[in-house]
Amino acid sequence: KAKNLKYRTVTQALENGDFYASEGPEIHELYVEDGFVYIKCSGADKISCNYDVRCAQRVFAENDVPVTEAKFKLREDAKYFRLTVTDFRGRRACTNGYFLDSLKDE
Repeated sequence: KAKNLKYRTVTQALENGDFYASEGPEIHELYVEDGFVYIKCSGADKISCNYDVRCAQRVFAENDVPVTEAKFKLREDAKYFRLTVTDFRGRRACTNGYFLDSLKDE
């Protein structure tokens, strides 16, 4: 989420946790609202929401039509979640882990 590619702007985004790791897929939008997490991304084969309680929710592409957004109900028994976008070539983009107790304060 750096506004430009200047060194200090990029390092500030890293320090703030405003980044994600990717082998190719792009995450365009990510937010939590009313107990749900929403994500919009480049065309993908699947989007997964993984929890610390060894559980995951997934949305899959259908009939070779890429999935570009998803909405997941956050589990109340989970401490954190992380989203993974996987494209048709198996490349992934992974968000940071988000702790649910810290999101309640925002």
